[in-house]
Amino acid sequence: MEANPYESSAAVLHKRRFSARLLVTAGIGCGLLMLLCCGGFATISLLTGKYSQKRATMDPNEIRSFTKAIAALDIPSFLQPQSGVQITVSGDVTQTGVVYLSQDNADSLTIGQVAESDGADSRRQLDALLAGAGIPREELLIQQSTRVERKINGETTSFTVSKGSGEVSQNEYWRIRGEFRGRNGRALLFCQTRADAWSEQQIEQFILSIE
Repeated sequence: MEANPYESSAAVLHKRRFSARLLVTAGIGCGLLMLLCCGGFATISLLTGKYSQKRATMDPNEIRSFTKAIAALDIPSFLQPQSGVQITVSGDVTQTGVVYLSQDNADSLTIGQVAESDGADSRRQLDALLAGAGIPREELLIQQSTRVERKINGETTSFTVSKGSGEVSQNEYWRIRGEFRGRNGRALLFCQTRADAWSEQQIEQFILSIE
């Protein structure tokens, strides 16, 4: 296109600046689109400059490694590592979750950890993280409930141990739930197993093993 000889130098400068802004905007938009379409688990926020990545695994050794990043504990042998996920933001791990199941999937253990933040916000994140594991559990009619107190990483906390029958199956189950200070943030443990899988004493020893 030929230059307009009657156009002022100020107008020409304004057009050049506008064209440059347009090219930069287009470049950012295309880059973001490529990340969204081709990046897999990786996403990036160009507005905040934060890079987040989700790493999911079904490898037993990796799941055990994820578990150790939350806490050390003696998991009973009838529960085997099933899946794990770790989310990092700008290089820092913000969420970790692991799932252990029995061979027939009737017994389950899920543990989640989120980076320290406001207490209520941490609880919401933990609940969402464990809910996202998608482990189906039968609702229970609770018949008895006790609390086991522990001091973990300098914080006194309690685990609720309940026994009840399935609303549909009528089978008896143990349920364990407790929030505690993990190795890298707030942690939440939820376990539901058949009553004959282990005794109340073994459950107490399991809780006492958490460090």
